[in-house]
Amino acid sequence: MRNFLFQLILSIFAIVKNGALQYLTPWEKIALFIALCFLSSLLFGLLGASIASPLFGIDVYNYNELTNLGDKDSIRTVKMLNFLFHIGTFILPSILFAKLGAFEPSDYLLTKKPPQRTSILIILLLFFAITVLNDWFAAINAQLDLSFISKELQEEIYYNQAIRDKSISSYIGSSWKSFGLNIFLLAIIPAIGEELVFRGVLQNLIAKASQKIHLSVWFTAFIFAFIHFQYMDFLPRFFLGAAFGYVVLLTGKIWYSMILHFLNNALAIFILFGIRKGFIDESSWWINFGAVHLIIALLIGGFAVYTLSKNSKINEIKGIYFR
Repeated sequence: MRNFLFQLILSIFAIVKNGALQYLTPWEKIALFIALCFLSSLLFGLLGASIASPLFGIDVYNYNELTNLGDKDSIRTVKMLNFLFHIGTFILPSILFAKLGAFEPSDYLLTKKPPQRTSILIILLLFFAITVLNDWFAAINAQLDLSFISKELQEEIYYNQAIRDKSISSYIGSSWKSFGLNIFLLAIIPAIGEELVFRGVLQNLIAKASQKIHLSVWFTAFIFAFIHFQYMDFLPRFFLGAAFGYVVLLTGKIWYSMILHFLNNALAIFILFGIRKGFIDESSWWINFGAVHLIIALLIGGFAVYTLSKNSKINEIKGIYFR
């Protein structure tokens, strides 16, 4: 099964010609991309299942066995499946679709031009602002009144959030080796894959379909937040999605949103790991933001956005999105 899937993937990439489906309408391309992601995810799910049993002795079709977070082999299995999920659902479909849908795939995905050092420094300043604002949105999300939905649905939301928190706690581990692996699995891979899908492909396609570039940013951000199925974190994820989308518009490169996405995930992993190891206090001022931090973040964020706006690439992006 493994050899067959790898050979199939290599064969598809070898056969596919750049721009082979360029003639399709934006809506047809959206449908094709969703189908491609679904099919690839299914194939890589089968690949993961065929590897997990002999490698870890875990039956991935047994829910209780797979979700036994007290068992190291179960955790390792879930991490491996998560890795294959991101490769199969996000990274490969995006690259293949860009090859099918455009004559210049790297131009289509906004990966052709490398990031610049000065812009990276501005992005780092912007990251501080985004982190503080994201914490503020998380606090608002936590205060939302859910009484308008049924009690059963509320309980399910809180239960799923508790399962997620418990899962993350199990994934974190207590060794620096596990920390490094988590940075790769939960920060680097998602930053690449999710940005390729949401800011690289979907934001592009939605702009083409609607001919409204700002709508594409906000709608893609909504999908980005919704598809994580973590509704207690919906507002901060929605904000992150919009922030990443506008960074791509202003810079004309997806590398910067990948950097921001990576830093956001890596910081969360570092804080949780630090608390686990005892060298970070949960009450530390730098992870508990107040009004002063918010004001500073707004000032720094405003400066970063202003600086990026002076060399805005929105018109160039429109040329790519609308053609």
